[in-house]
Amino acid sequence: MQVHHLQLRDGGKLAWREAGTGVPLLFIHGWSVDGSLFSSQMAGLSSGFRVICPDLRGHGLSDASPQANVDMLADDLQELIGHLGLRDVIAIGWSLGAMVLWRMLSAGRLPAIAGLVTVDMSPMIHNTPDWRLGLMDGRDYDKATSATTAMSGNWPKMVLQFVPRIFSRGFADTNPRTVSDVVQVARGGDVASLVAIWHSMVDQDFREDLARIQVPALVAYGGESQLYHSETAQFVARELPVSDLIEFARSGHTPHVEEPDQFNKAIEVFARGVSAQKTVTANNHSIKIATS
Repeated sequence: MQVHHLQLRDGGKLAWREAGTGVPLLFIHGWSVDGSLFSSQMAGLSSGFRVICPDLRGHGLSDASPQANVDMLADDLQELIGHLGLRDVIAIGWSLGAMVLWRMLSAGRLPAIAGLVTVDMSPMIHNTPDWRLGLMDGRDYDKATSATTAMSGNWPKMVLQFVPRIFSRGFADTNPRTVSDVVQVARGGDVASLVAIWHSMVDQDFREDLARIQVPALVAYGGESQLYHSETAQFVARELPVSDLIEFARSGHTPHVEEPDQFNKAIEVFARGVSAQKTVTANNHSIKIATS
């Protein structure tokens, strides 16, 4: 599949792949991997949608940036959306991708996005005495930031340790080839960029920002996630003004990989519902279209 590149305003290059025509589905990947982890969505949804999968800065085929942070990644995506002339986008953010979209939407600066899907992510990943819905292992701010020492010291070793944990235990045990493929993707990331982005992720707190996101949302999570509690997704769904919640019961942190057919169906139903609701609204009818 052809890889496209956008020259960004600051001189960096952003890579993306796309297929299909129709309502645009913009898939934003998680930390340390790239857009190739949405290959099942590209294959399964491009017959009815325009599927766009960028590689965030510091990941995949996009340029490295040791100064990268969540704000920069949001700015990059805003440039890509403008470059492609996208409207009525359904934006799907998995993990780090959810944070990037929360940053864009909570600022109210991107009317091109019509619907939001977040996948297994916390609005604040470190834990505090009064916030226990960060990373499931309970790490606080200091422990979360200290992980960068291991990243910088021996990235290949760290990849071998954390990649299996993004899947459910059962999936990782029975799908060693998939785990190996993702290990290879993660090893290809720029370590300096990933360290900078991790620091930025740990610094984020979107808990109060969620209420400002006014687009319809679908909050997805893995019932067997080893990274976040189900209560984390429930919190996100409660805080978003217009949202539905969906569990992928057999999945870990990556339902789009572990249950791709079910995930694709959920995206299709949500996207069609949002598009239908916008059409009805545009025609000045007061009919509510269900989005799930």
